[in-house]
Amino acid sequence: MPEPFQDDDTSVTWLASPFVPGEPRPVVLKREGAVPLETALGLITGLLDGLAAAHKSTPTVIHGNLAPVCILLVHEDKTPRVIATDFGLA
Repeated sequence: MPEPFQDDDTSVTWLASPFVPGEPRPVVLKREGAVPLETALGLITGLLDGLAAAHKSTPTVIHGNLAPVCILLVHEDKTPRVIATDFGLA
């Protein structure tokens, strides 16, 4: 999730996202095909939990344009998880 930072010189708040070594879900889907239903449900649950945390954060962060290319699939210890990226400001 993006982290808010305050610029001490200008009092401007901005968001920075960490680098995520993953691939957009459509790229993985094209290369590897569909994941099993149980895996897909776990990934969706993780995505929704992450979005809920963003909505509850201070300041509140809302994605606004969640699309398949904004969902990265990351493999950690052979366990896939998803991360929403490209949080823009509106």
